[in-house]
Amino acid sequence: IQKYIDHFEKGNVEDHKDSQRHWIKDVGPVVETNIGFIESYRDPLRVRAEFEGMVAVVNREMSQKFTGLVDLAEKLIGKLPWEREFEKDKLQRPDFTSLDVLTFASSGIPIGINLPNYDDVRQNLGFKNESLGNVLSGSLVTADRVTFLTEEDQVLYKQFAPQAYEVQVGLHELLGHGTGKLLQENADGSLNFDKSRVLNPYTD
Repeated sequence: IQKYIDHFEKGNVEDHKDSQRHWIKDVGPVVETNIGFIESYRDPLRVRAEFEGMVAVVNREMSQKFTGLVDLAEKLIGKLPWEREFEKDKLQRPDFTSLDVLTFASSGIPIGINLPNYDDVRQNLGFKNESLGNVLSGSLVTADRVTFLTEEDQVLYKQFAPQAYEVQVGLHELLGHGTGKLLQENADGSLNFDKSRVLNPYTD
């Protein structure tokens, strides 16, 4: 909490980074919270982040399913359609929970979260994956009839859409945000990847 206070009083981003370093070590909480200038979706340059604050309760039963997905992560990574060099050297096994949101103070609310957004923290220390379960289920309220589907497919869609959406969000957070490696040059000029092994998928 002190690092949050220091950040808001002084505006130092490093203080907020430190708060997130503590946050990712809080594994399996009963109540999940986070606060700060987090997402930059609304800035055309994707630099300035928007303030948000969240309080949620962990859904233990649903979280067990996501833990099962994490258990399969290494096997799933091997099936992704690109070279292994584009993935982190070692998968940082995340705490993946399903949350029932009590309050989310921001201009919008996502259905899934992979935080922190600081690449150096996420790549070197780890991250948390969170599915906002009651938000996800609320977003799936559909009309009596879905356009362009046959009568037979209408039934299948309504039967399996919620489960499919949960899997989609889980894979998006775990494999989409959580496993990719940020290829970069370090301060001393060295690279965090083997240049001879990484091919440009567009030109090579």
